[in-house]
Formats: sequence, C-alpha cells, structure tokens
Amino acid sequence: MNALRGQDRFHKLLKECKNYTDAKRLHAHIVHSDHCDNRFLANTMIQVYGRLGSVEDASQAFMGIRQLNLYSWSLMIHAYAQNGHLESARNMFDAMPKRDLVTFNAMITVYAHHGNHVEAKELFDSMPERNVLSWIILVAAFTQSGKMEDTFQVFNQASSVNITSRNTVFGVNHSMLLLEAKEAAAKMPEWNVVSCNEMIAVNARIGHLEDVKNLFDWMPQRTLVSWNTMIQAYSDHSNLKEAYDVFNRIPERDAITFAAILSGHVETGEMDKAQSMFELMPQKDTISSTLMIRALFHRSDTELAKRIFDEMDGRDPISWNAMLAGFTEKFHFQNVQQMFDRMPRWDVISWNTLITAYAESGNLHDGKILFEAMPHRDIVSHNAMVALYSRNGQLEDADATFENMPKWDDVSWNTILQGYSSAGNIPRAHGIFQRMPERGVVAWTCLLSMHAQLGHLDRARELFDAMPIKSIVSWNSIVAAYSQAGDPASAIALVESMALEGFRPDEITLLSVLAARGHAGEQGLREFGLAIAAHGLAPSKNHYSCIINALARAGRIRDAEELIAAMPFAPDAETWAALLGAPNYHESLEKAAMAAKNAMEVESPLTRGLSAPYVMLSNLCCYES
Repeated sequence: MNALRGQDRFHKLLKECKNYTDAKRLHAHIVHSDHCDNRFLANTMIQVYGRLGSVEDASQAFMGIRQLNLYSWSLMIHAYAQNGHLESARNMFDAMPKRDLVTFNAMITVYAHHGNHVEAKELFDSMPERNVLSWIILVAAFTQSGKMEDTFQVFNQASSVNITSRNTVFGVNHSMLLLEAKEAAAKMPEWNVVSCNEMIAVNARIGHLEDVKNLFDWMPQRTLVSWNTMIQAYSDHSNLKEAYDVFNRIPERDAITFAAILSGHVETGEMDKAQSMFELMPQKDTISSTLMIRALFHRSDTELAKRIFDEMDGRDPISWNAMLAGFTEKFHFQNVQQMFDRMPRWDVISWNTLITAYAESGNLHDGKILFEAMPHRDIVSHNAMVALYSRNGQLEDADATFENMPKWDDVSWNTILQGYSSAGNIPRAHGIFQRMPERGVVAWTCLLSMHAQLGHLDRARELFDAMPIKSIVSWNSIVAAYSQAGDPASAIALVESMALEGFRPDEITLLSVLAARGHAGEQGLREFGLAIAAHGLAPSKNHYSCIINALARAGRIRDAEELIAAMPFAPDAETWAALLGAPNYHESLEKAAMAAKNAMEVESPLTRGLSAPYVMLSNLCCYES
C-alpha cells in the first residue's frame, strides 16, 4: 500500500511538471527511490519528456525499462512524433516486437496529423487487418491534405460507407479538440458507437485519459464494449481507483470486465488482489486464466499456475504456450518437454519455445532433431538454433546457420556476436559488429565484456566511452572489468558515476566492487557498507560470502565466524572454504576440521565435486604434524 501511495505521489508530481529542470530533478529522485524499476512511472516519464520537447531524455527513460509493453513503445513513438521526428517515430514503430491494430492506427494517425498522406496510405496498405477506424483515419489524412480525389477514392473503397465516412471526425488524430468532434458529430445524420469505442482505445494507448473520460461521458449511448474499454484504459495506466469506479457503475459485466480489472492488479504487482478478483469471476475464461498463469510464473508460483491450467475448461494454443514459456523461464526443462508432449496440437510458437528451452539447457542433440523436424521455421527458430550451437562451442555450425537464415533481426546479430565474444574471437566478433545494420546497447556491451574478460582494460573503457546509449548491464560490465583488474578505486568511482547518470547500482554492481575490495581489508569493507546503505540494497548471500572472505583474509577470524552465525542465510560450501583459506586458521585444528566438515556436508550443485576443502584440511593436518 505504501508503495502504491509513493507511486501515485510521483505520478501526480510528474503530471504537474511544467519545465524540463523540474522533470529532470524529479526523475533523479525516482531513479534513487524504491520505484526505480516502476514501469508505470517510467512510461509517465517518456510522456512528460515528450511533452517538454526532450526526446533524448524520453529515449533514455524508454531504454531503462526492463520489460517494455506496447504502451511503452506507443508513448515513445508519440514522443518522437509530437516533436517532429517522424523518421525516428517510424523506426521505433518498425522495431516493435509486436504490433496490434491499435498501434497501426496510432501510427497512421501520426502521419495524418503531420499531413503525410502518402506514408499514411503506404502503412495502411501494409496492415494485416483493418477496422472501421483504420478507414476513418485514412480518409481524414487525405481530407486534411486537401486531396479530395484521393479522399473519395478511399471513401468508395471502405466498407460500411454509410456510417464510416460520416464518422471521419472521430479518427482524425489523437490531438483533435473534443469540442470540434462534438460539433461535427451533431451535424451527422447517424453515428457509430464502434468508432467512439475505437477512439477511446487509441487515446487511452497514448495516455490521454482526460480526453478518454470526456468522450465516454459525452457518448449518448454506450455498449458493454464501451464500459469495458474504459475499465481497461484505467487499468493499463494503473489507475485502479477510477477503474473500480467504472466497474461499480457498469450495468452488466462479462468475463472481459473482470479481466480488465484483473490485468490492472497484475500490472501493479498486486497478486493477492488479482487472485481474489480471479476467484470472484463467475466464469473464468481462457484470457483471464492465461493472464494469471503468466503472472504466477513471473512470481515463481509454478504450482498455482499449474493448478489454474489444469482446472481450465477450455485451453487454447495461447494458454498451452503460456505454460511452455513459464516453465522455460524458470528453467524447468523436464516440465517443458512433458507439457509439449501433452499438447493436442503445436503451432510455431510451441516449437520455438521448446527449441529455446533446449538452447537454455544446452541440449544440442535434441535441439538439432527438433529443428530438423519443425514443419515451419521462422526467424525465432533460427535464432534459437544459433544460440544453441554457440553455447555448445560449435561456432562453425552457429555461423553456418546464421549465414543461411533468410533474414536477420537484432536478436540474430546479437546472438552470433555473443557467441564469438564469449569465445574471445576478437577478429570475428569485430567483423560481425561492423556488419550490423544497427548497433544497439547489447552489441556494444558484448564487445566491451569480451575485451574485459581478455584483460584488455583500456580497449574495454574505449568502447564504454564510445557507446551512444548505455544500460545497467553496460555499467556493470565496466565496473566488473576494473574489479577483475584489481583496481577497486576506479570501480568505486564508476559506481558513483553511474548513479549520477541515473542508473541505480544493483546487486551485481556491488558484488563486483566487493570482489575487488575484498582484497583491500577493513577499508574495503567500510566502503562497501557505505555503498550498500547509500543505494538501499539488502546484501545477498554472495555479498555475505565476499565479506566473510575479506574478514578471513584480514585475519579477523572471530568476526568472520560471528558474521556466519548472524547472517540470514545458511552457510554454503564456499563460505566455510573461505574460513579454511584464512591465514593462521591452522592454529586451531579443531576449528579447521569443523569448517572443512561443514564445507563437505553442505554441498550445492555449484560446489559438487570441489576438492578444495579436502586439500585444505589435508594441508592443515600436515602442518599440525
């Protein structure tokens, strides 16, 4: 509840920002708060920066979102468009991993608003499907450009001409004054509630909720679709109070009504409320069930996800594929195979999910068989196969698969680049990098990490400084490079710089610093403690292990033992081995024997088969003799 209040407070302040300086200051506060990863606030920042004319900062906010949704993409497109960067808006549209009907209509609206009727028509012709609003917007584009001959030509092609043509006013563009729409609509002999519903959806997608509400309140007649569209609009923007207000006033409800509220709780991470709403549903449709399954997997509640799936009355390919994707995401590869075998039929997504699971698990044998057996392969299938070959060190096969692909996307280029970078093949990695049509932050980070791993610190820093856009992964890579090179001072300085640049250090950042500072004794521990406090991070198990290792190296055995007893995690083999490697620990053979015994008993998948505890204990016994 406190988190939601904090979110609402920041959202209100962002909406009230009148100038760039205030927006930047508020953005910095959010970045250094518990809401640094809040997608809703990040989307709002894109909208604010776009309104204030700073597309660079809008792009930075966009790049900082870990899990982009369609709304994030739409806002960035709108930010470019409203500042006159139509080419960048179109590039962003083309880069979207998934586009729906509303997205196409919004992009055509951008062209219509700027009088680019030719581009609007080209995009319209490329649409896989069209609805009433698609025709309305195109008619408006030609009308605004004064191309009346083209207007009538499109008009005559449209279906439902008697209503659609007269409803042009509703789809002209998202920034049209509502008053103008009302005046024109009042002169129309008839109107179409579908067009109003579509206009609500488009305005909701670009964040104009006030216009959405005004249009909804004005509508002389509303259908269940109108009510559901309003609830979904508020839920998509995490305005659950308003969503519930509409929900409580709706004259009738269906499964989509409940699903709209449900999606709002899922979006804000309120899984307990989402589950309660799900249980209240009189009929649990496949859409709501699938939404819950995905959310539960994201929360790592695989058992409840399986139960909901097993209780579903009707399962469609989307729900089956959601289970496959969930098990793959959680590395439950045996369950992925079992689920795949249970499916009544497979589509290309099912095949791709299974081959992705094979790639994640490194199962080259079964992956190759599956790839050959696929009835249809798309770019995702080929990308997974390139990744599978690369992770198994078979770069020639990975390269052959890559070169034989009918087309490449960003994932294709980054996957083959990652393969060569991980193998330390500098000439081939740089060759791929130079061939890439567009080099994003992932590609730059691949090269940076490769040179860092090879000890080329100066080259890694050159690449880092040359990066046009940086991510948290880029910062962590360069921090780790300096840590591994034994330069903790530079690593600490970079951590402070990344915070000033708006990137909040995470556990990986501080673990890298601690690994370097662990050799610096008490001073390093003190600086790390200050870093933990400054960035509000709770130390992880790995952090504790590094601190114990540092204490042991400094000869502070008693402090290390007390920390092991007090830490909120059960000590593992690495923890006990750190004590065994401490100077002068051999002075107490009884303690050393106990530490070695614990290290051998507390076995983990990562430490299974390690001989270090046995060797250390043997050395201690020899010393005692």
